[in-house]
Amino acid sequence: MTQEQLETLLVNAPNVTGVAWINENKYGFSRECEFHVRGMRYAIRWFTNICYLIIGEAEVLFEELKVTGTWPNSFKTNLNFYQDRYDGEPGIVAIIPIEEYPTRKQEATS
Repeated sequence: MTQEQLETLLVNAPNVTGVAWINENKYGFSRECEFHVRGMRYAIRWFTNICYLIIGEAEVLFEELKVTGTWPNSFKTNLNFYQDRYDGEPGIVAIIPIEEYPTRKQEATS
């Protein structure tokens, strides 16, 4: 995943705000992308072949990121973070819920 692909994915994901590259070096280059979801701050340290999701002091390695609604957690849309398992298949290592299902009250007013 390129930096541009990562930024585009986050900027276009529902309810992801404040997407910005932070901690630039003296040449204006940055490996850290900050973003907010539902009031929480997250960051991703980007490298071409591996990335780190930073949640407070915790770091989770991942290789792929998708916006999807396939995880059964009562949310319409999530950011799913994947890392290849020992058998070469991608496994989910982290999930950030980003979009709730509308409530019946919201549906009635829409």
